[in-house]
Amino acid sequence: MKYASEGFGYIKALENGEVLEFTEKPDILTAEEYFRSGTHFVNSGIYVFKGAVLLQELQRLQPQLYRILCPVFRIFSQMVSTSSTKWIR
Repeated sequence: MKYASEGFGYIKALENGEVLEFTEKPDILTAEEYFRSGTHFVNSGIYVFKGAVLLQELQRLQPQLYRILCPVFRIFSQMVSTSSTKWIR
């Protein structure tokens, strides 16, 4: 990212990766301060991974939550696979 934006969250972290603070969509002046500081990372909220990977990790790390959500994932998957493009819009 080449400029600050109030459209993103900002994560303040130490060099070892420890997160100290998260600020969701600050005003533009604060975003510019964070951007210039070099101590904040932009959190775009965009995740890049396959759904199956997410489910595997959820099952491994949070098995109780996985069991609760599994029926929801199954229903959603069926809806998407049988839907027309009208539903997806």
